Amino acid sequence: MRKPGERRSSAGWLPPWKLSAYAASKAAVSAYAEVLAAECRASGVKIRCVCPALVDTPQYRQLVARDPTVAGRAVSASAVVDAVERSLANDRLFVFPGRDAKLGIAMRRYFPWLLRVTDRRTGKS
Repeated sequence: MRKPGERRSSAGWLPPWKLSAYAASKAAVSAYAEVLAAECRASGVKIRCVCPALVDTPQYRQLVARDPTVAGRAVSASAVVDAVERSLANDRLFVFPGRDAKLGIAMRRYFPWLLRVTDRRTGKS
């Protein structure tokens, strides 16, 4: 189960503009992982829900090519794998690889008003 202060997948709790269906699917996946982890706890199987902000993949590059406004700093796929491997040493369900994912979570938790102000200034609502 979630520890205090942890949130769901970054797109599930901090929905990216113009990606509403993707954000909804990420929220569903993280909820599923949370329940699955609770159900598997006694078996010793470790469940991880990986929640990077952006990953540099062919799909990401296609999306940016179509609409540059969704671009951001993307973390490499190898950095995501490294974060997952490191997570096996602890009991946290959610893995937030990359600085942007961690920063987004902290902003959402401690400065939610700042995210709303940023959205207004960029025309995102």
